Amino acid sequence: MYIRKRAHTLKNGEVRIGYGLLECRRVRGKPTQKTILNLGRDFKVPESEWNDLTDRVAAILRGEPLLPLGSEAVRICAEDIARCLKAKGYDCPLETKGA
Repeated sequence: MYIRKRAHTLKNGEVRIGYGLLECRRVRGKPTQKTILNLGRDFKVPESEWNDLTDRVAAILRGEPLLPLGSEAVRICAEDIARCLKAKGYDCPLETKGA
C-alpha cells in the first residue's frame, strides 16, 4: 500500500494535484497497481510521513496492536482512511512489508 501524487491538466491549462492510496499486487506474474481510495486534492499529510501513514493504516486493518509513535495528525488520518476502507469492504492482504 502506498500513496501516489498525480497532476491533472484541465482543458483550460490549469494543473491540479490529486492524491490516491494504491495497492500493488501481482496478476499473472506481473505487478499491477490499483487505486483503493481517492484521497482528494486537500490531502495535507507531508510526503515524509506517507510511509508511516500507510504502515499504520495496514496495521489498523489487520487488527495489529499499534505503538503510540508518530504525529497526532498521522494517527487521525490513518484512522479515517481505515474507516473509509472498512466501509468500502476492503480486505487488507496479510503480507508483511518486504515479503
